[in-house]
Amino acid sequence: MTRKLEALLRKSETLNKALQSTGTMTPYVFVRMVAEFRGGPKKPQPIVSFGKVWRAACREACCPGRLQHNLRRTAVRSFVRSGIPERVAMAMTGHKTPSVFQRYNIVTSGDPKEAAPRLDRAAIIGSASPAVGHR
Repeated sequence: MTRKLEALLRKSETLNKALQSTGTMTPYVFVRMVAEFRGGPKKPQPIVSFGKVWRAACREACCPGRLQHNLRRTAVRSFVRSGIPERVAMAMTGHKTPSVFQRYNIVTSGDPKEAAPRLDRAAIIGSASPAVGHR
């Protein structure tokens, strides 16, 4: 679990504990506070339509029009570029076959430019270690 995800879950837990202290119980991890009528007291309601919440979050983040599906593609790219082994990344994203996983691992124009410095670093590290089988 990443630190950001842990922080988000802890924030949600804090909200749920605050609701419990007022006598309001909710079995949901993520809720939104909704008033029954304008200006009335707000009560926790489960998030029923992820699409509606997603669009509102994208608007607030100043990136409207993003697709929910972009999350999976971004996750795959982030996992691969951070060095997580493909099989582990596939387990995390729920991909069952490498071919489908690779469809999400989109190569951009900047990727080859980033590859050269990585090769240079690998060559420096490789030259610093003794060759295997030589004495």
